[in-house]
Amino acid sequence: KCVAKYELSSDIVSELKSKVDENNYDVSSKLVGKINKQTNYYLGDLEDYFKSVFKIYVNTMYKNKSLMNNFPNFEIELMGSWLNSQIESEYNPFHAHSNCTMSSVLYLDVPETINRDNFPDGWLHFSDGEFPIDRLKLEVGDYFALPKTGDFYIFPSTLRHFVYPFKGKDTRKSIAMNAKHKII
Repeated sequence: KCVAKYELSSDIVSELKSKVDENNYDVSSKLVGKINKQTNYYLGDLEDYFKSVFKIYVNTMYKNKSLMNNFPNFEIELMGSWLNSQIESEYNPFHAHSNCTMSSVLYLDVPETINRDNFPDGWLHFSDGEFPIDRLKLEVGDYFALPKTGDFYIFPSTLRHFVYPFKGKDTRKSIAMNAKHKII
């Protein structure tokens, strides 16, 4: 299973931050996160931009896996997006996403207390639940990501992931998105 990391421009991040207050419909009860403030997030004019990034991800996956000699035409459909405003001690337990083929997380604000010295506080943890028996295989069952403002991670929706709690007075803001690709 492949996790891709894209670094978004400061212009895109600024535009996303400017829309945070426009998105205030509480969706916490529909999500597994132990986070008090989770609200819908409307991408507006940036929807096509994110569809194109998801398309790059799918193209890369098909090419890397050599799944087909004739590369299929496909389209991307965004299935939803929401803002996570995570404060001290809040977290997202291990979970995966359904009704989509890809999930993602984009970091708008990351407190300074989330850093290498405080591992794993505030880190994003991916786990495929497998442990390689043959140590010579280049397989990793777990991957830890230190979030930074502007980082955009895309991964298969079935990949379990966990967001660790952190300490500090600042708020970590991230946008989660689900998408699916459909061959046309």
